[in-house]
Amino acid sequence: MQDPFFCDNIGKEKNGLNCCYPNDQNSQACRDNFNTSETVFTDHGACLQGTCIADCQSLTRIYSSIQQPTPLPENGQAPIHRYLTCANVPNMARYRSQKILQPSLLPQVVPFIPGNVSDGALQNITLAVTECLTATCGQARDNQDCQVHCSEVNLLVNRTTPNIKGLNTCLNTLCEGNHKSLPFADEDVIGIGVRAVMEE
Repeated sequence: MQDPFFCDNIGKEKNGLNCCYPNDQNSQACRDNFNTSETVFTDHGACLQGTCIADCQSLTRIYSSIQQPTPLPENGQAPIHRYLTCANVPNMARYRSQKILQPSLLPQVVPFIPGNVSDGALQNITLAVTECLTATCGQARDNQDCQVHCSEVNLLVNRTTPNIKGLNTCLNTLCEGNHKSLPFADEDVIGIGVRAVMEE
């Protein structure tokens, strides 16, 4: 089966990714994500017009929250949506450069993803959306469950393309690990180490 060029539920379900595939561009997933009334590339400020490639290479841009004008609770969807969008960009850029995308999808894609993207840029995006997961697993209290699922071998198709199914499995493993997926607290950060030094 071909790699999908866009999946909208990465990390939400262990099985059953909701994806657009090159051989079924009229699927419900494609219609839901690439209708003419809105775009996945601008929701929650995922990409500024014409700059998906630049935005998705920036760790600060991907992982920072958006400024909140009020003290009311927010749902944290901005960085999540930006991450999910950027995870799809390398495959979408590859299929666009190969002229595989149907004309009906191009109006939503063309303003955000150029026809020719360098391998270096795609490699930077792929690194940005995979390295954080490997690092998170490495810092987990009990990383035995995620070591295989979040290894580079499972997260990459090649150096310029993330493995979407691998990202999905890794995110699920981390999110379902509860306290085992969390890192141990740094004693100096929470002050325990300071008291220990003073008592000596």
